[in-house]
Amino acid sequence: MPGALSCSRCHALVHTDEMERLAAEARALEAQSRLLEARDRWRTILPLLPHDSKQAEWIGEHAKKRPRAEIVAWNNKERDLRLSDLPPELQEFMENYIQRYVPRNRVVYHWFDVYDLEEQRI
Repeated sequence: MPGALSCSRCHALVHTDEMERLAAEARALEAQSRLLEARDRWRTILPLLPHDSKQAEWIGEHAKKRPRAEIVAWNNKERDLRLSDLPPELQEFMENYIQRYVPRNRVVYHWFDVYDLEEQRI
């Protein structure tokens, strides 16, 4: 049926390739802590899914605006993370980023140090 989001016989999702590409982009943005962009990327998948699907339910739960207290708690937890506490792909990204953008005389112990240096707080 034209315009269907899933097969009426086997229930296979029609836009699987596009959704997988968008999900990979969203995960990459999350790994770089570009969370608002990641949330928006997840939301672009919703029109490609049946509204009653488990995938749509998961995206709706995980790509929603969070209360300020939850955001503050997350920021404080992240602020204390040392570079060695980060996932390997983010450690590699930060290693390259630090070499390229952080002045050589500045030491980075926690990954939020990079943001503080960029914003001239330290």
